[in-house]
Amino acid sequence: MTVKEILNRMFHSFFVILGGSVISMFVFLLIFGTDGIIHTHDLGALIGLSAAADLSFFIFYSKNELSRNHLFVRYIIHMVYILSEMLFFAHFMGWLDPGKTIQAVVFVGFVVVMYIMVWVISSCQAKKTAHKLNEKLQERYRQGQLQN
Repeated sequence: MTVKEILNRMFHSFFVILGGSVISMFVFLLIFGTDGIIHTHDLGALIGLSAAADLSFFIFYSKNELSRNHLFVRYIIHMVYILSEMLFFAHFMGWLDPGKTIQAVVFVGFVVVMYIMVWVISSCQAKKTAHKLNEKLQERYRQGQLQN
């Protein structure tokens, strides 16, 4: 991926990550029945968390085209990085009770679902863009043949 492609993907995925994080936080609070209040520093942490997760797309930067295997390895590294980052933030912000393993498991589940959701949405956007480009290329090719 080029830097331009990564920045484009980061821009689109930031809002998906942030929106999904807010929804996940809401569902997490519903499941565990905490009567906690969401403070502005919690929302700020979610914005920071989303930005930090978004910056991790630079793991995919490469001057050369990546093979499927290299891309798969980078996705694994990216997923591990995202999970570690999210668990660190959750611990740092006090979102998880240290004695409740189920909370950590559910939290990791939310992170995995969010990761898959962002990946699917980004892939759909990339396919849509590629389809539009292919249509324009075919149209130019047809116009070039008509002129000859």
